[in-house]
Amino acid sequence: MDIKSYSKNPNFRMREVNGEYYLFGEGKCFLVNQLGKIVWIAISKDITHAELIDKINAKYVDCNKEMIEKDIDAFLQQLVSCNAIVDK
Repeated sequence: MDIKSYSKNPNFRMREVNGEYYLFGEGKCFLVNQLGKIVWIAISKDITHAELIDKINAKYVDCNKEMIEKDIDAFLQQLVSCNAIVDK
């Protein structure tokens, strides 16, 4: 999945509440981990999939790039399935 091919649904927002991040919109609410927060922010930036993987790998050095890529792709798929992101 290429992160540049998606845009955020304007009906969804991410908010921090007591140190935890929530994505909500269209009557749905999801608790999001740190990786999800980074991915959500990256969707609105001009960053490639590979650059995002490198950025996350630099922050979480104990994770390998293959695992990070799988996690990013799984999260993007979840965002697509709940209509939080759409194809450009």
